[in-house]
Amino acid sequence: MNNTNHVVQDGLPKQLTIKQVSKIFGISEWTIRSWVSKRHVPHRRIGRRVYIPTVKFITWLNKHDVEGSMHLSNKSKLKEVSPNV
Repeated sequence: MNNTNHVVQDGLPKQLTIKQVSKIFGISEWTIRSWVSKRHVPHRRIGRRVYIPTVKFITWLNKHDVEGSMHLSNKSKLKEVSPNV
């Protein structure tokens, strides 16, 4: 059974781990962990695990992006999820 309820678009899951955010967006894991600990980015904790809602993170990133300061390593995956990226 193919359950697409867990996928936002273009193969990206609804929630990402810190490692996945780092790989997809080209941001260091340390930076993401720092943002989480300072409550800068939307996230959920389930036990000790941290999950970042994909759409909320992309929206947050778009609001806080300074042109030229953030180089997304995988823009093609993000085009259909968020037309502003």
